[in-house]
Amino acid sequence: MHAGIDFGSTLTKAVYEKDGFQFLSTSEKPLEQILKELKEAGTQKITRAGQGYKESFNALFDGLEVKTPDGDPIKSEIELQANGARKLLELDGRTIDEFLLVSIGTGTSYTFVRPDGATHYPFGNPMGGGFIRGCARILDLSPTHLARRAERGKPADLLFKHALPQTKGTPEGELVISHFANITEDTPSTDVCASVINTVATLITRDIMMLDSFPHQKPKHVVYIGSTMELMPSLQKKLELYQPFIQKELHFPNHAAYALALGAYIHCTKSI
Repeated sequence: MHAGIDFGSTLTKAVYEKDGFQFLSTSEKPLEQILKELKEAGTQKITRAGQGYKESFNALFDGLEVKTPDGDPIKSEIELQANGARKLLELDGRTIDEFLLVSIGTGTSYTFVRPDGATHYPFGNPMGGGFIRGCARILDLSPTHLARRAERGKPADLLFKHALPQTKGTPEGELVISHFANITEDTPSTDVCASVINTVATLITRDIMMLDSFPHQKPKHVVYIGSTMELMPSLQKKLELYQPFIQKELHFPNHAAYALALGAYIHCTKSI
């Protein structure tokens, strides 16, 4: 039996197959417990991916055969993530040949996925889960609490509809002129949290729109993955709000945090 593990900057995720796919994350249990569960399930081989692996973890893998994909580690990780995302879509009953893969982890990256491979765009976005966690610390909240409060608030941002009342009720009216510009001493924390989530969503949407201005393929589908997506439903709602501006079909697969771990698992099955 085998498994795939993704060592991210913040979380570690694992995937194995026993009575269907099983998904494990350090957001729910420590790495020691995950590896114990893998061993008890009969796991013997593991394909490791991600840039967050530490030498101090070596002892935890005693008795397991651990491999990393051959070749350039960055290119390999991109391909594993793309394969995992495609499989997540299949598990949801969707088959898409070409799509823009938006991975929202600590930061945000963009990859064009096609049947014969994947092309990673060199410039990502530093806005992502790391930014949200940092803002949560400033507000003395956990990231989960920030996300929950954001769902109950309205962004304290200056929007087009505030400066141009005639745009109220239109998609254009929701465009942001300046983030956090409407914050006052009396602004509730729910609205501040909503602004944090809105900041990430608007910048990702802007990136997608700008990518379409480059001379390359322009996929009609966008697939969002990453731990941030899975842990913060309020972010998905904001990304959906801005969908009219990018004019693409958006997909939010189940188990979005596990694309790389699932890709590593698939790689492990093929190498046996």
